Amino acid sequence: MANQSPLALEKTWQSVLLATASKAISDKLPELVETHTEHLTSIIFDRVIESKPESMLIFCAGSAIVIVHKIYLSRKLALAERRIADAEQQKADAEQQKADAERRMADAEQQKADAERRMADAEQQKADAEARYERWKDAEEQRMKRYERKIDDILLTQRFLDLKNQLNVMQSRTQKAPFTITPFI
Repeated sequence: MANQSPLALEKTWQSVLLATASKAISDKLPELVETHTEHLTSIIFDRVIESKPESMLIFCAGSAIVIVHKIYLSRKLALAERRIADAEQQKADAEQQKADAERRMADAEQQKADAERRMADAEQQKADAEARYERWKDAEEQRMKRYERKIDDILLTQRFLDLKNQLNVMQSRTQKAPFTITPFI
């Protein structure tokens, strides 16, 4: 390499830089980390020292190191942005789960209120049925009392008629009728 012209040396150096940088920052590395950039920087410096370049090549090597470092920083920034996006997604998921839990709790409270309302309706229906039964029972008792009074009246009338018949029989036997009995009904 020492016998080459500066232009050939520069082209060789550029190809070495490109090959090294391409290999280090290819998609085979999922995440470029600080150690990769340090390793790549040491490789570039080793190549520069081995080739004993001119100041232009040193500038190119420095530029390559800066570019690799910028790639590292951009990937680090992209990773940080991805982590932030993941954290925001997790936060959104947690908020959604919280909202779902609150909705389920509200639904449970609504179901509880509906059950209490149905229970109150059932109790009201029971109270209405008991009131109807009491009214029916009172009406039946009143009807039975009326029937009993009618029966008593009938029995009293029958008794009166029996007594009158007995009196008539006795009068017909004696053929005397000192007084007459009139019913009070």
